[in-house]
Amino acid sequence: MDRLHYDIKKTNDYGISVDGFISDQPGPYQVRINRAFDIEAKETIKIPVSVEHLILSDNAGTSEELKEINSGTYETSATGIRGQVGNVYKLKIELTDGRVYESVPDTLLPSGKIDSLYYSYSSVVNSEGALDNGFDIFVNASRGDGGSRFMWKMTGTFQAETRPECDNLNCYILDGKCNFAPPCSGLLNIGSTAFRNLVRVKPCECCRCWYKIFNTKPVLSDDQLNFSGNYDELYLHRIPVTPWTFMHKIHVQVSQISLTRNSFRFWKAIRDQKNAIGSLFQPVTGKIPVNFIQLNGTAAPILGLFYATSINKKSVYILRDNVPHHELLPSPEELCALPPGTICCRSCLEAFPNATNVKPAYWID
Repeated sequence: MDRLHYDIKKTNDYGISVDGFISDQPGPYQVRINRAFDIEAKETIKIPVSVEHLILSDNAGTSEELKEINSGTYETSATGIRGQVGNVYKLKIELTDGRVYESVPDTLLPSGKIDSLYYSYSSVVNSEGALDNGFDIFVNASRGDGGSRFMWKMTGTFQAETRPECDNLNCYILDGKCNFAPPCSGLLNIGSTAFRNLVRVKPCECCRCWYKIFNTKPVLSDDQLNFSGNYDELYLHRIPVTPWTFMHKIHVQVSQISLTRNSFRFWKAIRDQKNAIGSLFQPVTGKIPVNFIQLNGTAAPILGLFYATSINKKSVYILRDNVPHHELLPSPEELCALPPGTICCRSCLEAFPNATNVKPAYWID
């Protein structure tokens, strides 16, 4: 069989995606811009995009040009533009190739209120027949003087420690020999490659970290008139009980976010698409609404959302002692009495996703 070769023309007009918002909370506010090679694919390849200008403005005549703090990540000044309820905001994007986009104007509506945040422990058998222990997170909320469209987001933060010095399987070259501990551990091998002798030369920068977990699907209010103005027993997420998530405790914060009709449509499409995965009733197209208008340049697609929102927050700590079955939680010493190659013998920055070695401002030891 002869091979057929086709010359397929490739365009340089790649689509971009935008992710950002302005709120009534103190700034700075961030906007992230990426380039996608295949904007219609289920899995897109994205790389950061640097733009010529990125300008945030409102209907009161206030505007600010965002500064690039990392490749593709732009930020307002901490003392710059501030979201105010009732104002209308839009984002103008000017690319280096002459393309210009502008977001659909979005009004910052009141947030309503989270009246209570609570959790419930349970043990259930999962689809694989194993016991799943966890805390289900719920809120009771009200719309107050706000609208009828809201989204709730949950962020859980837990602290854990590792012992990167027990990693004697990997060779980190320092001073021409194997250090057998990552440089971030602050330990230096003053022995040889054959016989290591680690001494501390500086504080460890990867022994204690904080990690964030999020609810995986948008939780939205019904796009219908709610006569009571209350949203009761809203389920947000299930936090698994593991020796790592409850090495100490977990901080749970829930945000109630106001949405306009336009931003609600966007998040509803995201939710419906996630819910449809594996369903017999999966939508044929799965299209996400476009929230930008192209003003200039060669036509090219743009995805994502820039919106304005008011946010109300409530948080709670779930303690290690709140776990009914203490046998599920070995002590930190027992957990890390493990052979090299385990999670405990890694840099804490590599142990789990969304890691930081900077203590969050809200964390209480």
